[in-house]
Amino acid sequence: EQEVLQGLIQVAVGFHHLANGNLEGARSLLDEGSAKLPGRSLGGRPVGPFALAIRQALDAVVRSEAGGITFDWSAVPRFPRE
Repeated sequence: EQEVLQGLIQVAVGFHHLANGNLEGARSLLDEGSAKLPGRSLGGRPVGPFALAIRQALDAVVRSEAGGITFDWSAVPRFPRE
């Protein structure tokens, strides 16, 4: 459970970095945080699908950076509630 929480915190901080324009920090923390989540659960909720969605958002961050476009914040997944 500790590693899952650490991963979720890293993901949250990664998006915070992205909001502040720190793309390198965002890429790094989204990558590290999402790597801690597959195959795990938190409070009985599987977080693997959330990890996959974070990886897709990370790909969107990289594409937006490479293309010089603004990141589409609608690409940020919501944490599973059930």
